[in-house]
Amino acid sequence: MATAKQVIQSILAGGVAERTLFAPLLCVAACAVEDLSPREFLNHSTKLTNTLRDLQQGLALDIVVPESGSHLVAEALGADLDWSVFPPALDWPSKEINLANLEDAGRLPFLLDVIGRLNYLLRDQAAIGILLDGPQRISALSKGQLSLDEAAQIILTVTKKLLSTGGVDLIWFREEGPPPTDGKEWMEVTDPIWGTVRFFKALPALHLAGEADGWLEIIEEAGPSLLPCFDPVRSPTLADRLHRWENFGVIVPLSRLTSDMEEEVKKTYRDCMTAKGCALITNDADWFGQVAPQELKKRAEWIRNLLL
Repeated sequence: MATAKQVIQSILAGGVAERTLFAPLLCVAACAVEDLSPREFLNHSTKLTNTLRDLQQGLALDIVVPESGSHLVAEALGADLDWSVFPPALDWPSKEINLANLEDAGRLPFLLDVIGRLNYLLRDQAAIGILLDGPQRISALSKGQLSLDEAAQIILTVTKKLLSTGGVDLIWFREEGPPPTDGKEWMEVTDPIWGTVRFFKALPALHLAGEADGWLEIIEEAGPSLLPCFDPVRSPTLADRLHRWENFGVIVPLSRLTSDMEEEVKKTYRDCMTAKGCALITNDADWFGQVAPQELKKRAEWIRNLLL
């Protein structure tokens, strides 16, 4: 059986995913295993690395995700994060954003250390994935301080830094809400990001957890340069078109992780997850606060059973 890294490299070479990779967002949920708060856990490289390594072995994870939506980029830009909730509430700086030394700002150096440790421990047992806010989302979070183009340049800088030392195999860029009003502009300013990710032999992916049918034109314009990941129940138009795409990912929202899922809904997920080209299965958000530590294995097995 092909390893996760081999599957990703096959996709980058223009092939169809040989199997579906299991890539749940468990990074912050794992903090409960160590009896730490999300903030403490995400700033403790040894415990974060070792716990994710143990989860990879215990849950047979194909992709381990050490950053799963904690507003890493916004924090590096100077935003204050309220860690009493997760994802942390964000207070965007009212002052002018300082882009100097962005590559070494916030938790970026720490995350690079974690990536290096995981890469050493996991070897070929699993791939490493990162979830970042996308350009449109960063622009929206900035409350008008950053244009789409400026946000894209920031994302490009952060992406280069994360990829520069090796070890990262996939980066999701999370976008939410309706598509950009000017899809052509979005494609133009984001294309350097996808090209850079692929240059470093990693797979760029678009993470669309909500209603995303409006993104169809952009997804098809991007073609194989970008892996679209979406919830087929919330985006039925995308689900109807996936047979035209070489590869895609399926997002199963945390609210669906119950044994009493309606059979029709379950069938929709199963049909997409077992379709040719389904490269990975992931979630809309980190499992923290939604799945108890003692339930992690049970819920992981339940998702895997959808593939049977």
